Amino acid sequence: MECVAMKKKLGHFVAFILIVCMALGGCGTSDYSSADNLVMGSSPVDEMAAASAADTGAAAEELENENEDVETWAKAPNDMETMEEPTLDEVIADVLKYVENEGMVIVDRYSINEMIEVMYYAEGPDAYNIYQLLCDGGQIVSAPIAPEGIIVLSYSGPQYMLGGDVRCEGEAVVNLDCIDSNTGAVRHLRTFYYEDVSRCCPAFNGLSANETLSLMHFNSDFTKMTAKETLEDGSLHVGWIDERGSFTDVSAKIEADVGDFGALTNHSNPCFGPGGYFYFRDLTNSNVQDKRVPLDNLTASAVEVLTDDVDYLGVPLYPYPDGTVEDTVWDKNYYYDESMTYPAKGNFFDDWISISECVGVAGNRIYKYTLSGDSGTYDWYSERIELVPEIKGRTNWTPVVSPDASKVAFLSTLTTGTDTAPYLYIVSVDGGNPVKVSTNYVFNETPIYTSAAGGFYATFLLTWE
Repeated sequence: MECVAMKKKLGHFVAFILIVCMALGGCGTSDYSSADNLVMGSSPVDEMAAASAADTGAAAEELENENEDVETWAKAPNDMETMEEPTLDEVIADVLKYVENEGMVIVDRYSINEMIEVMYYAEGPDAYNIYQLLCDGGQIVSAPIAPEGIIVLSYSGPQYMLGGDVRCEGEAVVNLDCIDSNTGAVRHLRTFYYEDVSRCCPAFNGLSANETLSLMHFNSDFTKMTAKETLEDGSLHVGWIDERGSFTDVSAKIEADVGDFGALTNHSNPCFGPGGYFYFRDLTNSNVQDKRVPLDNLTASAVEVLTDDVDYLGVPLYPYPDGTVEDTVWDKNYYYDESMTYPAKGNFFDDWISISECVGVAGNRIYKYTLSGDSGTYDWYSERIELVPEIKGRTNWTPVVSPDASKVAFLSTLTTGTDTAPYLYIVSVDGGNPVKVSTNYVFNETPIYTSAAGGFYATFLLTWE
C-alpha cells in the first residue's frame, strides 16, 4: 500500500512539474532529434516546453518593437518641430537657381523676391514647389516676351549728377513696359535690377536724349542693358546686365595680362552697335581709344581698335551704320540709312520719320523737321511744322514715331493747375489735335539728372514697335 501511495505521489509530482514547465515556457530548443534527446538527456516534454518558451520570447520581442515604434511616432512631431526649416533667403536662392538651371526668365526681376516671400509663408518652404507655382502663374517664362506697342522706360533709384556718374548708394531698377496704342493695355516687358549702384550701375550716357541714342543701350530684343562696374581696386569695367540680374563683365573677358605694372582698366561709354558688336571707350592709357568686340566672341584677340587716339572726349561713342565712329567732331549730325537705326546727334532730334524728316522737341513743343543738306547726310533743317498746339504751362517730351510713320506718340503734362500728372498722347505725323491714350500706366516726369542739353526723365518713351 505504501508503494502504491508512493507511486501516486510521484506521478502527481511529475505532472505538477510538467504543468509548471509549460506555464513558464520552459527552456531548451524545439529543434531536436531522438539522438539529441539521448545526448542532452531531454525529453519530448522538455522540447514542448522549450517551443512554448521560444514563442513567448518572440511575442515579447515583437511587443517591445511595437512599443518602440509607438514611442518613435509619439516623438516625431516634437522632433519635426525642432528641425531647422530653410530660411527665406535660402529658398529665394534655390528658386533663382532653378530658374538659371532650367534656362527660364523672370518676368519682373525686381518683385520676384516679394512674390517668393508671400509663397514661402503661404505654401511652405519647398523651393521647387514655389518655382512651379511661379511658372504656372506666368511670373517665370521659358522665352523673353516680344516687344510690341509703345515701349516705356521707367527708372527708380539714386539720382545722378552731371554726366551720369552715380553719387550715392542704393538699388536701382529699370523697367520696360509695352502699351497698346489702341486699348492702353499694359504688358510688362523687362526688368533690369541693380542691387548696389555704387558698384554696378546703368550706363546712362545719352539715355532719353532721343530714341536712337537710347536704343543703343539695349540689344535688339531688349534682353541686355549696358552697365558699368567699379571694382575694389578702382578699375572701371563695362558690360551689360540681363533679366536675371547677372552682370556680364566684358572688360574682364577681353583684358590681356599686362603684369604688375599695367595701368588700372578704365572703360566707359558702352553701347550695342550694328553688326552684332559691343562698343566701348578705353581711357586706360594716355591715347584714348574707341573699340568694339563681337558679342559672340568676347576675347582679347577679337577686339578691334576703331580710333587709336580720340581727339575730342566730348563726342559720345555711337557708331555709324557701317560700324565706324567719329573721332573728332560731329561732321554727320543727321545721317540716315534704311534701317533708321543711326543715333542722329542733335538737340532737336528724337526719332526718324523718313529719309529727310524727323520729329523732335524744341522749347517743350513737338515739331516735324525737314532736314537740309546732301542726300543721306544733313547738317540742319530747312523747315519745321508744329505737331502739337502751343499751350502755356505745358511740357512735352520723348516723341516716338509709329512703325508705319503715320503717328507720333509723346508724353505731356501741365505744369500748373490741379492735374499735373503726365499722360500719353498720340497725334498725326502731319499735326492736329492729340488724342490721350486711356491707360492705367503711371508716368513720372521727375528728372534723374540734368545737364545743359536737357535731363533724363524717370519715365520716357523708348520706341514704338
